[in-house]
Amino acid sequence: MGHSSLSTRLAAGLILVTMLAAGLCQAGSVIYQWKDEQGRLHFTDNPSAVPVQYWNQISQGSRSTETLSPSHGRATRVVVGTGQRAIQVPVSVNRSWTFLAYLDTGATYCQITGEDAQMLGIRLDSQPRVKVIMADGRSLEAPVVTLESVRIGSVELKEVEALVGDLRLLGLNALRQLRVTVDLPNGEVVLETDKRP
Repeated sequence: MGHSSLSTRLAAGLILVTMLAAGLCQAGSVIYQWKDEQGRLHFTDNPSAVPVQYWNQISQGSRSTETLSPSHGRATRVVVGTGQRAIQVPVSVNRSWTFLAYLDTGATYCQITGEDAQMLGIRLDSQPRVKVIMADGRSLEAPVVTLESVRIGSVELKEVEALVGDLRLLGLNALRQLRVTVDLPNGEVVLETDKRP
């Protein structure tokens, strides 16, 4: 085992032990990890704290054993970076699967991929299908599923319908439940709910 590999593991272990000792991690919570340009590992329990340049390290989704208390926050800030062509936010679905989704005010419904449905244990053959008209005028049929929860940072929505397609989208049916402030010059999106925790 090389010296840098051993030192990286020791540093990662030290960070994790420090976080546990400080009470920042609760048993069963999701810990997101990324490696920076210098090869240092970073850990957080808040996906919106992951710098935008490292989102690709969590973009394929990560399995979670998250057990959240019923209380959740009223607002969350998501760093989206400046100069981005599209806004992506980290989304945790059913407290078990996390991925990046496009914030899409042009999409009537949220959308997950077939891979997401599989990871969530959703059988598509038993789901109702709806006819969808695409932006280019094409029409197709897509399965519709109900997600128990959709969480963006500390904001959690319950019983959210989603289509199953090619992209991961946070659509209007979720966004209508929130106050969304997009601050592109400062590279952030603020999502707020009026519901009390």
